[in-house]
Amino acid sequence: MLIVNQLCGFGASDNAAGAATLTVLTSGSVAAASTTTISGVSFGADGGEIIVVFSTQAPSPSVSSVVMAGVSAAVTARTGALPSQSSIIAAACAYVPSGASGNIVITYGTGLATPGEATEYTVYRVTGR
Repeated sequence: MLIVNQLCGFGASDNAAGAATLTVLTSGSVAAASTTTISGVSFGADGGEIIVVFSTQAPSPSVSSVVMAGVSAAVTARTGALPSQSSIIAAACAYVPSGASGNIVITYGTGLATPGEATEYTVYRVTGR
């Protein structure tokens, strides 16, 4: 499972009650494709700040965009070389409307020519900031 640490300013809060709290909404794996869809995610009755952390392996991966329940997300990505191929780990953050549920659509820029690769993901809701 992927874990978020110090992403999007976590640990820094103007909330007198303290730092932000992450709640895992869902996690799993889907087949990687140029456009990869994580279907039927329930973002919760309160909506709010949602983060998806995801990774895949491919010859030369990049991320073009991420959309959550129709809302464009800010994306941070890091690539790294493995002995036989490269990998990418990325996080995307968006504010979704209350009561929203829907799909997370990841559009990779290049490099997903390797058949059988998967996108592993974890979706979090941020509260307390």
